[in-house]
Amino acid sequence: MDEGLGLVDVFQMPIPELVFGNTLNDVIAPLETVYHHAAVTSLLPHVPGFGTGTRFVPSDSNEVAYEAMVRHGERAGCVSNQTVFEFHNRPSLITLRTAREMSWHVFADPTKIVSKASAA
Repeated sequence: MDEGLGLVDVFQMPIPELVFGNTLNDVIAPLETVYHHAAVTSLLPHVPGFGTGTRFVPSDSNEVAYEAMVRHGERAGCVSNQTVFEFHNRPSLITLRTAREMSWHVFADPTKIVSKASAA
């Protein structure tokens, strides 16, 4: 960790649902490849096609996984968050994990933080 950074804020905020969708908008369509954020590996057994020869490809982010699905074209799926699917006006087909509260820890250079009181 950068020695110049310090913890400047901690708060709770919900993270959106993790969902599955595909380019065919059909939950039973056979898929060649499913793209997913690397952090959702534990949810993959609940994705259609798991264990049937469908390739599962980890991505660096939810957005990258979605974009890879679109670039792949037909017979591709994606595990991402609901926000990404809504942004692209594509329906999600299965909710794999509901929204939940998560703690967020914000690190910054404490000498460059403007206090809320002095910003008003």
